[in-house]
Amino acid sequence: MLFRSVLLTGLSMRSAERLMNEMRDYLGKKEHEFVSVGEAIKYLGLPAAEAYHALGIEEIKAAS
Repeated sequence: MLFRSVLLTGLSMRSAERLMNEMRDYLGKKEHEFVSVGEAIKYLGLPAAEAYHALGIEEIKAAS
């Protein structure tokens, strides 16, 4: 996810690490827990469809 964070934000690796830590804190996750791509996109306020497309991954739709 860290590499994808660099791709999504255009930040350096160190800045992306800080951002990941900020997201983990915001989401109430422990240091060893992962932040999902969806959580990162939502946290960053990115348009989901464009972000998933830019990452080359298929968007997973939430069940209604």
